[in-house]
Amino acid sequence: MNLSVVKDLQRIRGILLDIEKRPDCAEITAYNALSIRIFREGGLDRAIKHYKSEA
Repeated sequence: MNLSVVKDLQRIRGILLDIEKRPDCAEITAYNALSIRIFREGGLDRAIKHYKSEA
């Protein structure tokens, strides 16, 4: 179960990384690249690390 959660979170992280690099990031998401980076680094990366340690 935890490994599938990790895979899903990593997939979301990859999508956010791609969006973050786009010049029209704010138009697509209504958030700028910095906001997405804060969410990705602060939330997703921590969740991935947590679920990996439980697996």
